[in-house]
Amino acid sequence: MFNHILNIIKKLMLFVIVMVFVATIGIIIFFLLDDAGHCREQGGVWDKYEKRCRTDCLTWKEEYGGCIKLLPHQILCFEQNKYKEKLSGCIDKTEDKELCLYNNKAWDNSLKECLFTFYKKQCGKLLGRWTYPKICNL
Repeated sequence: MFNHILNIIKKLMLFVIVMVFVATIGIIIFFLLDDAGHCREQGGVWDKYEKRCRTDCLTWKEEYGGCIKLLPHQILCFEQNKYKEKLSGCIDKTEDKELCLYNNKAWDNSLKECLFTFYKKQCGKLLGRWTYPKICNL
């Protein structure tokens, strides 16, 4: 009787050890194959729509309509530096308005900030002093 109980406990312990091992391997594989996580580690931005790592985006958010693209010279600077920590040296605050309009977003001239949630249907409808992107002239 005692040997039977001991065998059951041994099998149960073996099962638990195997399950912990399998779960650990699964977690490791998940993190190694996590494209979005790997992308961020490399200093990129994960594009959920295109399912790819982008180095031409400042950020990517659904409410912004996806990728907020860097200016061409900022992309070049980023590619030369390769690390997100150095990206801050590639972005000059004086270029905020240019970056905003480049991404077809509206620039608030009073607050000196970009409305990243701007869409073409809002052209000419915002209250205050705004600079609209070229898409509003089409």
